[in-house]
Amino acid sequence: MLEIRSDLQPAFEQLCHQGLQFTEVHETTRLEGLYYSHPIKGERPIAIDREILARQGALYVGDPALRGALQEQGIVSKTWEDATALLGRHLAPENDALVWGFSGYATGGRNPATGEFFSYHAEADGLLGLYTHLADSNALPSIAVDGGVGEGFLALNSVVAQSAGVQTLGFLPEQGLKAPGIRDHTVVGGQTYIGRQRAIAMADVLVCAGGLRGTINECIMAVRAGAAALLLDLKDYPATSLPNIFHKDKDLQKAFEEERLVVCKHRDDIPQRTEQLLRVDVKSSRPARQQGLTEFLTPRLA
Repeated sequence: MLEIRSDLQPAFEQLCHQGLQFTEVHETTRLEGLYYSHPIKGERPIAIDREILARQGALYVGDPALRGALQEQGIVSKTWEDATALLGRHLAPENDALVWGFSGYATGGRNPATGEFFSYHAEADGLLGLYTHLADSNALPSIAVDGGVGEGFLALNSVVAQSAGVQTLGFLPEQGLKAPGIRDHTVVGGQTYIGRQRAIAMADVLVCAGGLRGTINECIMAVRAGAAALLLDLKDYPATSLPNIFHKDKDLQKAFEEERLVVCKHRDDIPQRTEQLLRVDVKSSRPARQQGLTEFLTPRLA
């Protein structure tokens, strides 16, 4: 069984117990004159967690104004062109290792309705089983891609991936700069969490743990683009979660019938279901998915 790195063990335990990578409160800094556009709330000021952004392995920012503002805060970033080159190497046809994406619940702290913590013990057990099997099969991801936040399933996956020696990449929107997790690579793309869903869907295989609208959208985008999907249904998720409603969407149901989408209801199912997905031809659709990612990033390079 994969062991969590000793330096990541505190974060792993916090994420399992209460869905938080960082329990301490970090001061946020508002970037003067910079805003993102929210579909309901309108123009909102961009705020950052300077401490955590400064600890990223590499940060990629396309907007020159935002790059300059971060530079003034002592945060150095690369361009989206650098990020496109990075992902181009991972999605190249000659790269045998697959790009795995991860999506699901990303809420931490206490549930205001019940007063209980949002816990991720079942999801952690599933991730440990998945990465252990991939390591044993010599099929670890080329890179693990997620939504870049420091809470819930996404942050938990980052900790497990790093413990397995897998590079991590998070796509953070401008909205999320005040709540980042730590990744080897972090791309700031899109204005809101909704806006960056398209980027997550460029992975070869998308792993979804529960998940509501955002995860559902990412999964639909992924299978439409020729990717495979692994749905972790390891506990009693709400009736509206992805594992419980995927059959109502024609694209997801079609992928299920083609055995390109599989559901794991028990941890013991993971090895067999994973092997099933590893036999799917996802590499042939890489050029189209890479082109979609380039188009997502390109408009704001100017």
